[in-house]
Amino acid sequence: MTLSSYLTSLVLVASVCALTAALAPEGSNKKYLHLLASVAVLVALISPLSQLDLSFDAEGQEPLPSPEGEHLVVAATEEALREALCEALSLSQEEVRLSLSASCDAAGNVTLSSLTLTLVGEGTAKREAARAYLEKHLPKSCEVFVYVEPYRQ
Repeated sequence: MTLSSYLTSLVLVASVCALTAALAPEGSNKKYLHLLASVAVLVALISPLSQLDLSFDAEGQEPLPSPEGEHLVVAATEEALREALCEALSLSQEEVRLSLSASCDAAGNVTLSSLTLTLVGEGTAKREAARAYLEKHLPKSCEVFVYVEPYRQ
């Protein structure tokens, strides 16, 4: 549907509805006629939306190249996990060090294989809580290592 045909049909529907409403006799049916006219104009307004193609075909898309895609996914996952751990266990960013290992297959799918968490300073008291949190939220195939490093004087 082109813009000119859309506008023409919209003007035509609005004109017919306005003329019908103006010629309708006064009474209780007039309000129903106004409602019907409003619905007709609304349908004419949104009818082009039914012709939109909103589908997404991922088959034709190239996956991210392995090293770059893997790096981006690992970096985003590290940051998200760090923030989630800090919030869940009431830790500061300085008390949490994360290191992730991942692999990427030929299709571009990234699989997390291991996570190493080092808790520093006051965070050392929350070692088991951190391990439980990670094992709950990570896939079973991901190895989890949790280390502690007390503050050095």
